[in-house]
Amino acid sequence: MFATPPTHHILRAVLHLNQRDNTYETVIGIHPRPQRSYQLTRYLRHARPPKPSPFTAEEPKCITTIQHPVEQHRVWCAHELPEFTAYLLGIGYTVDTDLTRTLRESGTTRDFLLSVRSAP
Repeated sequence: MFATPPTHHILRAVLHLNQRDNTYETVIGIHPRPQRSYQLTRYLRHARPPKPSPFTAEEPKCITTIQHPVEQHRVWCAHELPEFTAYLLGIGYTVDTDLTRTLRESGTTRDFLLSVRSAP
């Protein structure tokens, strides 16, 4: 039996080291990674978040960031969520307002931004 590709994706604010400028940014991360057939996949980039402390032995898990479609030298930042949401709506994604509200009200993830659903 084949697993169906995920259609719901969670957008989170994730700390990211910009190697080009050697600065830290809070960027938009997406999980789970959209499938290859979706329009967004050509802009997805894997990144390893910085260690929280030099004394931490545990390596952080890789995150999936989204490259800006026009300014391709950078990724979408969390403060650009309204523009990024408009971009997603333009390529056929929808905002899952019920799940977004539920996750925000639960308070379990402080870095949660939005829940989106990919086009069928």
